[in-house]
Amino acid sequence: MEGFLFKKARGESTFGRHNWKLRWFTLESTSLSYYENFSSGSTKPQDVKGIFHTDACTIKDITHPEFIYAFCLEHPGRKPLLLAAETPNLKKLWVKAIEESSVLKPGERPGVMDPAKYLDTLGIDKGKEEAGRGRALSQLTDEELESAFKFKAVKATHDVDPTSETNLAVEQVHEAYNILKKLKAWHISDKSTVMVHYSATVMKGPPG
Repeated sequence: MEGFLFKKARGESTFGRHNWKLRWFTLESTSLSYYENFSSGSTKPQDVKGIFHTDACTIKDITHPEFIYAFCLEHPGRKPLLLAAETPNLKKLWVKAIEESSVLKPGERPGVMDPAKYLDTLGIDKGKEEAGRGRALSQLTDEELESAFKFKAVKATHDVDPTSETNLAVEQVHEAYNILKKLKAWHISDKSTVMVHYSATVMKGPPG
């Protein structure tokens, strides 16, 4: 996805309009890049100004007196990125696209996502008929998904190797739970393979 967004520039004030600059943004995999100029005689942007990595980021709305369609990208290990769209529909498209990219790994392409492997990580296998475990993602309640996560998380924690600096099993359980929560929130169907698409047409304007 690509198009214009307002970006908060450096400075103390969040509310001053002069601190917000119009930039051309492109989202590829987990890289949200923004540009100031376009190459002469071409519609391609040039001179990337910065890149924000969207993997595992969260999005929240912010209140601004002039930019009413503003939102913020946050990640514990990165500086927040404050953005604003010009219309509510553009904001909706960008937020959805960024949310979809946030569950990808760096370099992974948006497209095919397979909930089955994450269900398997939490022990939710379609072939099993144990309580709450023989269900497809859309059939699971939030409580059942959380229960499966807690069960696996506790087991993975007890199985920690004290000589290891990291516990891959614990990380995989948490990753699976967070991804399944997002997929469920998007009302994903029961299909084991899910096609995730997003697109938007934005008219090119003057460089900001």
